Amino acid sequence: MQNNKLQKYMESGIFSWDESTGMNPITANSFKEFKQMAMDVDPFNPTSNGVPSQFTTLYVNDIVEQVLPKYGFTEIANPAQQGTWTTEQIRFRVVAYSGSIQPYTDFSNTGKAGINYTWVPRDVYRFQTNIQYGDLETAVMDSAKLDLVGDTRRSISTIIGASFNRFGFYGNITPAGVFLSKTYGLLNDPSLPAATPVANGAGGSPLWVNKTAEEINNDVVSAMSTMFNQTGNKNKTTDNYVLALDGSMAAYLQKVNQFGLTAEENLKKTYPNLRVVYAPEYQTILGFQLICENLQGQKAIEDLFTYKYRSHGVVRFASYFDEKVSAGSAGCGVKMPLCVVTKTGIQS
Repeated sequence: MQNNKLQKYMESGIFSWDESTGMNPITANSFKEFKQMAMDVDPFNPTSNGVPSQFTTLYVNDIVEQVLPKYGFTEIANPAQQGTWTTEQIRFRVVAYSGSIQPYTDFSNTGKAGINYTWVPRDVYRFQTNIQYGDLETAVMDSAKLDLVGDTRRSISTIIGASFNRFGFYGNITPAGVFLSKTYGLLNDPSLPAATPVANGAGGSPLWVNKTAEEINNDVVSAMSTMFNQTGNKNKTTDNYVLALDGSMAAYLQKVNQFGLTAEENLKKTYPNLRVVYAPEYQTILGFQLICENLQGQKAIEDLFTYKYRSHGVVRFASYFDEKVSAGSAGCGVKMPLCVVTKTGIQS
C-alpha cells in the first residue's frame, strides 16, 4: 500500500532531493522516509530576510525639475510679431537720403536731393515638435500621482522657448556655423559692426578677473565712445541701454573702486538708464554687447516672430494620443546695427 502511494506521488511530479540525508523519493525505502523528506521545510516559516524596502522608503510629494540655462534674449529684445503663421519672409523698408548742392544762380537748377528705398529680407523659420502619451502609460503614471499629460505638454513650451532663445542669438544656423536661411541672431547678424577687443589693464591682461573696478568701468565707457562714433553722436548718455554679458562676469561687476562704488554702481551713475542682462550665450564671444535700445524713436533690435505657439490638435489613435505644436521665428531683427557695440576678450 505504501509503495502504491509513493508511486502516485512520483506520477504527480513530486520529486525532492535532500542533500543532507541523501533521500530521494524515487529510491526511498518506505513511505515513512518519503513523508520525512516532504516535511523537512515549513513553507510558511521561511528564514527572515528583513522588511521589504517599500516599507522603509519614503516618496516625497515635491518634484525636482531640471534646471535649464536662462533664456536671456527676451530680456534684451522687445517682442515684435510680424505676419501670421502663413508668412514666409519679412522685409524691412529702409530709406536712405542722398543729394548734392551747387552754388546758387538765378538761372540754374543744379544740385539734387533724393531718397533710396531698399527692402531688407529676413526669412521665417517655421518649426514643430510633437508629444505622445499612451493609455496604459498615463494610467501607470497616475497611480504614482504623476501628471504625465500636463508635464509632457509643459515640455513643449520649454522646447519652444529654448528654440526661440537660440534663434534670437544665433539665427537658423548649423552646428558648423552655416546659415540655413536669412534668419540671423543678435550675436552673428552680418550687418553688425565688427567686434573689437577690450584694452589690457595695468596688469597686462584684458580679462576682467585681473582688472580693477575702474578698468572694468572703462571697458564699458570705451564701448560707449564707439557707440557715439557709430551713431554720429545721435545717442545720449541718458538713453536706454542694455549691457549684455555672461552671468559668470556678474561677480566682477561687483568689484569696488577707491570710492566704495562697485563697477556696476559706477556705470549706472554715469548711464542712469543702463540695464544689465546676463545670458550664457555670451560665453561664445568671450565678451559683451552694449546696445542702445532706441534711437530717434526707433527700436534698434527686435525679437521677430510670426507666431509663438500653434496647437494642431490632439489626435486619438488606437491606444495613444498625439499632439503637434508649431511656431515661427525670424531671429533677431537688428534694425539699427549702429546701435550695437560688441567687445571681446573679457573672459577666457
